[in-house]
Amino acid sequence: MVIIFGALEELKERTGAKILIHRIESENLRKEEINLTPLLGMKNVQIEADSRVDDGDLLHVGNIEFKVIHTPGHTNGGTSLYSKEDKLVFTGDTLFKGTYGRCDLPTRK
Repeated sequence: MVIIFGALEELKERTGAKILIHRIESENLRKEEINLTPLLGMKNVQIEADSRVDDGDLLHVGNIEFKVIHTPGHTNGGTSLYSKEDKLVFTGDTLFKGTYGRCDLPTRK
């Protein structure tokens, strides 16, 4: 989360990438007490998401179709992207090598 989250604005500026966020987290993107940017020594996020996603939505990146899977745990709006055809899954901070992601963050009560 920190690497991508910390570079969110720069990534969008350099690539024109769309910023997507799970609907549950959309109100928390810019809240310092939720995104914890002060604790990470980062400036607070000033960007808005381009779109909100929900469980079951389909996203297309080139020829690859991803299904949005709501995977709360790290945060309430945790999301994984799964491509059955290409046998790919991006879990973000839901899974780490050999363990799972933190589940003690502010939105996890």
